[in-house]
Amino acid sequence: MKSITRILDPDYTQEHRTGSATLGLIRHYFDNRFVVTAEQIQELSNRRPDFSIEKYMPLFDKLIPYCYVEIKSVVNSNFGNIMYQLSDTLVAALDYSAYSTANHSVFMIDMKGRKIAFYM
Repeated sequence: MKSITRILDPDYTQEHRTGSATLGLIRHYFDNRFVVTAEQIQELSNRRPDFSIEKYMPLFDKLIPYCYVEIKSVVNSNFGNIMYQLSDTLVAALDYSAYSTANHSVFMIDMKGRKIAFYM
């Protein structure tokens, strides 16, 4: 996957390099049951994750929040700030979703250069 190899070069630390790699990973792991939207403002939290991933639920015939992805450059960022940026979105998706049930989970993926953090 060419987009992944781009972040292995230490001369490139910009966020858009990490974004290219992240999009490559999203396309690889999330199939056609998912819809990926770039930089969509979330109504409940007024935050804007880099990617919002929604899953199609045939039972409801709707797309529901499934995962939020935030990307940062290798320099001048940390996972604490990344998590803070998305935490409101994650909580709002769980608390206020009309489809929240005991079986509904929303995930968060933070990517900073070659480091990836997954949250449930």
